[in-house]
Amino acid sequence: MKPTEIVGNVLGIRRFKAVFVPMIVLIACVCAVSISAQKQNRKVTSAQQRWDSFDERVSMNETSLFQDMSFRCVGPVVMSGRVIDIEPSPVDPYSFYVAYATGGLWKTENNGMRFKCLFENQNAVAIGDFAVDSSDPETIWVGTGECNAARSHYSGTGIYKTTDGGKDWKCMGLSETHHIGRVIINPEDPDTVFLAAMGHLYSNNPQRGVYRTKDGGQTWEKVLYVDAKTGAIDVIFDPSDPEVLYAAMWQKQRKVWNINESGKGSGIYKSTDGGDTWKLLEGFVDGRYIGRIGLAVAASDPDVVYALLDNLKPKTIKEQFDNSKINARKLLKMTKEQVLALEDSDLNSFIRRAGFHSDYTAKGIRKMLEEDAITVQDLVDYMLKLDPLSTDPQTRGAEVYRSDDAGETWNKMNLTYLDSVYNIAGYYFGEIRVSPTDEDQIYILGVPL
Repeated sequence: MKPTEIVGNVLGIRRFKAVFVPMIVLIACVCAVSISAQKQNRKVTSAQQRWDSFDERVSMNETSLFQDMSFRCVGPVVMSGRVIDIEPSPVDPYSFYVAYATGGLWKTENNGMRFKCLFENQNAVAIGDFAVDSSDPETIWVGTGECNAARSHYSGTGIYKTTDGGKDWKCMGLSETHHIGRVIINPEDPDTVFLAAMGHLYSNNPQRGVYRTKDGGQTWEKVLYVDAKTGAIDVIFDPSDPEVLYAAMWQKQRKVWNINESGKGSGIYKSTDGGDTWKLLEGFVDGRYIGRIGLAVAASDPDVVYALLDNLKPKTIKEQFDNSKINARKLLKMTKEQVLALEDSDLNSFIRRAGFHSDYTAKGIRKMLEEDAITVQDLVDYMLKLDPLSTDPQTRGAEVYRSDDAGETWNKMNLTYLDSVYNIAGYYFGEIRVSPTDEDQIYILGVPL
């Protein structure tokens, strides 16, 4: 029996091949036909077509033989996916709101013991961000379309508003923005609202940038735009002066097979006139490796501004190899003798990080190597099967920058790499928060907990 077959048997690969390969071939054929058809018509489905389809669905529901049958709501559990935003009630310490990537908007009035859904029966299920009016908690704005950039992130149908606590909703437009990363309400003028729009996930489009309404959503104007590849991912007020705003622009191109998550269009912009004009902050990092940026301004000292950057610049060759005795890149050049010389604790740590099946242990792998049942190359092949990108050059990843002069100059704060924050997926949750009472206390949001 070949060494690779021994590895495969542990995972049941043979059964997988027998059962699923024919199915995969069939699916591939269907996909090929679908792709061929798509080549004949590459137009993106318009917002109007999506609204027409939604209206048709509502009409069909009204005449359906099963219209009186309903699902039982079990609350915002695992199937809702990622939590996108949490906002407290401005008047009740026991009430707060939770928005899910694909699970709508929920509210609790007893500190999380029970939740009720506020965003049912709308023409959108994915949420990017929402905001509660501090002067009128019955008014809530919901920006639809998840703002992260994985292939599984669904688009929305614009910005929605309720003025009765979620009983009734109205779409206030911007349906072609698809993915809304942030919604903020002017604390001194609740009719003035800003939103950061990322635009279409897979294609270039001009509906990207920062939008503003001054009449409660009746009309919108795009006040900051870079290009058809660069969207707005974050926008914030200076807590001491709502005329001062900061916006993070993010250039990226997502394809089904790849993502280019950085570019020269990315950067931080500032407005000092309520969003009428914007200035690119030249003192911040620039260049083609600048990815997603999250922003925060300290209420205790508004001159202190933080930025969480996903820096896609590769680490140096020396930095690619961490202090561990074995990692993915080191394994490529290791001999059988070098692997056998490892401590069990080091080998076990590696195989767990690499995602090896739980049946594998350091002792088991050591025995198979000693008996020549497998080779080091078999381990490499299995590692690459689990994660084809495991040996790619590592990027610098999450970096925290701080400005003490309202964005004019910036200093990188982290002295070492924050490798565990993004876990190679910097297009998720690239946000930063600062304590309202202590400008030195910050929180950064990444993939792993």
